[in-house]
Amino acid sequence: MSRHSAFSWCLILAAAMSAATAAAEPFEAFLQQHCLRCHGPDLAERDLRIDQLSRDFAAGTDGHLWAEIVERINAGEMPPEEEPQPTVDAIAAVVGQLDTRIREGRAARMAARPPVTHYRLSRVEYQHTVYDLLGVRYDPTKPGELNADPRWHGFERIGSELSLSPSHVERYYRAAETVLNRAFPTTPIETRTVRKTAADLRYGGGKMQQEYLERFGIERPLRALIFPGRTQQAFRPHWFGHVGPEASGLYRARMQVSGIRPRGGQIAHLRIGKPTVEAANEGLVELDIVAPEDAPQVIEFEVFLEMPTSLDFNVVATDIIDRQKGAHYRNALSKDLHIFTHSSETKLLNPTAPKMFDEAGNGLFSCVLLDWIEWEGPIETEAERQARSGLMPPADADAASVTAHLQRFTERAWRRPVAALPPDGKLYPDYDVWLEASMREEVVGYFREVFRRNLSIDAFLTSDWTIANPRLCDFYGLPEPEAGGFQRVSLRPDDHRGGLLTMGGILGLTSDGTRHRPVHRGVWVSEAIFGKTPPPPPANVDPIEPNPPDSPKATIRQKLAAHATNASCAACHRSIDPLGLAFDQFDAIGQWRTHERVAQGTGGNPPVDASGQLPDGRAFADADSFKELLVADHDRFLEALVEQLSTYALRRVLTVDDRDELAAIVAVGKAQDYRLRDLIRAVALSDLMQQR
Repeated sequence: MSRHSAFSWCLILAAAMSAATAAAEPFEAFLQQHCLRCHGPDLAERDLRIDQLSRDFAAGTDGHLWAEIVERINAGEMPPEEEPQPTVDAIAAVVGQLDTRIREGRAARMAARPPVTHYRLSRVEYQHTVYDLLGVRYDPTKPGELNADPRWHGFERIGSELSLSPSHVERYYRAAETVLNRAFPTTPIETRTVRKTAADLRYGGGKMQQEYLERFGIERPLRALIFPGRTQQAFRPHWFGHVGPEASGLYRARMQVSGIRPRGGQIAHLRIGKPTVEAANEGLVELDIVAPEDAPQVIEFEVFLEMPTSLDFNVVATDIIDRQKGAHYRNALSKDLHIFTHSSETKLLNPTAPKMFDEAGNGLFSCVLLDWIEWEGPIETEAERQARSGLMPPADADAASVTAHLQRFTERAWRRPVAALPPDGKLYPDYDVWLEASMREEVVGYFREVFRRNLSIDAFLTSDWTIANPRLCDFYGLPEPEAGGFQRVSLRPDDHRGGLLTMGGILGLTSDGTRHRPVHRGVWVSEAIFGKTPPPPPANVDPIEPNPPDSPKATIRQKLAAHATNASCAACHRSIDPLGLAFDQFDAIGQWRTHERVAQGTGGNPPVDASGQLPDGRAFADADSFKELLVADHDRFLEALVEQLSTYALRRVLTVDDRDELAAIVAVGKAQDYRLRDLIRAVALSDLMQQR
């Protein structure tokens, strides 16, 4: 056979395979019935020939056109009103099929990009690296500091998304100057002790303070008055005493405290730092102290305090260098550190560095990976140090170092604040700064408990216990614990808690400060539990209308039902809404309720209906029975958790090429009874991590 004939046969075979692939696509029948009459061989409105669009979604040639088609079908614009209309099920099916193919193509294209040999550190990673190297607390998220990192499906550390532009470089230079000036101030501030008595802590006084004493029936000498929570809206200071730092820096505080519980108040607590969510990570100390009036307690702790009148630090305590060596020594070292902090080594992570591997290609990638998962910064274990010096084979060091990392996994990581819009104080007067901090710590403490005890990941879905302090127990209606601080608390069936999904901090993530948002809750559950990200709503989708003043009060569930009568809306809402409506008995701050508070309309507040049905037909009555369905289907949760852990660790998008390795990790997780610590170890030591 001639070379020309062979080439012709290849073309014919390729064309036949392409036609067969196109015919096999499940959405082709829908397009043939509803789209090709106006956008096909006989007519091409707006110059669009759907029959000629490439079905090779990985190539992405016509990806933007397919995305527009999905958006128009989802918005009800295609087919037009005068044409025969598809059923709601048909719309849902074709939108899901096309969206899946578009997402697969996008992931394939991202995977086909040239390998990333260096990753730019995210802002948080840069912050932690600076702290580990220089002992300097630097906040890159403040206005004017480092550029915000792009988010991809909730992740801020995807390597292909973290570009390095001239703007980044300029701000890195400024950040280096700021950091070094803080680490090596030209005029160091001397260490000295500041003493304050009870009288010094009192401020104000006079008529207003006397009114407080009379209002709450306090007759004994007052030292520091704290009223977290239930006070009248017009009087909500959290305490009556304060002492501020003269300069930013690391302070050691020693206090003798005791407290009383006035009528209408709650258990007193001590708070050191600025009352901002941003300050909660570094400059805020929250303490629950059991100290009756006749048995004062002495407490001592260290806290980094920033001057409230300045965004710049004046001094930072660090043990990297003896400050007594003089200005010339500091200036010389400062110049060398300027060069180092301006270099790429402090801004880029190199996962293929030669020292990370031996001659056989076995490396320390798993333990280095855990450095950046655990702390988002460089932490070196003893096993890593021995491997780098040649005293231990890298493969052995990898396993030993993973074990060491897992032993301290929760000591420094998972300290993210629970982000939520501040609730309206008039609608939710029980919400205060102490409650917000308690909700944040509840999530962290719960994860820590599951991890340290190596419990099943089912505990994230439901449990008969939780981690709470007195403030949360009061808010949730749980029996008040005998001791202060966070502790493990047993739950009763009628407490309606257990697991992460019914925690106030998690429920608050999907609220807007005035009301709960079932659709957002449904999207969150779909992504976090099932690993499925629903397509975004069309740009022109109509918002849910407020309740007319002259009509009966309606729940958000009823408004969503009316909203979803539109076929284009029903396609998505049918799969999303039940996941969020299951938690309708929890308001915007996560408090249990039986009736929904509706501002406008006639009649009383309507009762809440939290029942629903999953797409597979399984029904539930409320959040408790919904969580039971999730536990029965925990394999899906395991798969989603493995995929998200791997995405976070590898800093890249996972594709179909990773399916076998992911399945292997899932199999290990099942064999080890779904236990969290074992699962994280399996991820760290998997072939997926070693092959990157």
